[in-house]
Amino acid sequence: MRIAQLSDMHFVAQGERLYDSVDVNAHNADIIHQLNHLIDPIDAIIVSGDITNDGTKPQYQAAAKILNYARCPLYLINGNHDRTAAFLEHLAPLCEPLLSAEQVRYRVDLAKRTLLFIDSTVPEQTYGQLSQATLDWVAYQLSQTSLPVAIFMHHPPLALNSAHMDPINCQNGDKLLALCEQFSHLEGIYCGHNHCYTTTFYQGVAIVSAPATSIQIPVYQRDATPSYQFDQPSCLIHTLSDDDRWVSFQHHFQLFQGVRRFPWVGGK
Repeated sequence: MRIAQLSDMHFVAQGERLYDSVDVNAHNADIIHQLNHLIDPIDAIIVSGDITNDGTKPQYQAAAKILNYARCPLYLINGNHDRTAAFLEHLAPLCEPLLSAEQVRYRVDLAKRTLLFIDSTVPEQTYGQLSQATLDWVAYQLSQTSLPVAIFMHHPPLALNSAHMDPINCQNGDKLLALCEQFSHLEGIYCGHNHCYTTTFYQGVAIVSAPATSIQIPVYQRDATPSYQFDQPSCLIHTLSDDDRWVSFQHHFQLFQGVRRFPWVGGK
């Protein structure tokens, strides 16, 4: 099993640029192309939220067009930059478990693992919160499987030492973390939102935020000033070892230079 976890792709409408400067659509298209051509093939791609920048129809149309080039199943969840109704309307056709869903909450059993996908968004807010119905659903799913479980959501359920992002993480993440003590087969909680690769542990459960495919946010523990940086793009790849351990690593993509025109200097 090899699963690529992308996050915070922030697609914009065709022909536009993020912050009027970053061609994220071309950048994301190149990332999908690179994943399609890895030496060790990918079995699935997860995108852990903020698929679009503003949740508009043109942005989802651009996202759907490019994500549809993926040569493996897609498992998608929404983030605070998305709009749930539009997310389901335009992206459910790319993610089979969402086809008949009225909300973003589903389970996938894949290669000796149970994967749970949940919505942590609050309409019109940047912070996250889990509904009681979602918490009850997670507890029920955990009780119904003996397989190791990984949860995917957008907002981290606890602080990750980022003065900028911690105030807008999942505000009641402690209720989800309480399940770590009740269900020993909960293996990890994998998030996006923080625009950087960060990892910690709670009661032996891995809590991980994936890097963004677009722009990264540096982790400053005390400086909350919003700032962005253009690091080499990357994602997480989750694999199973021969002895059935979940192993994750950061995979860096080749830098996308875009289309450039050079003057012809060699004559006619």
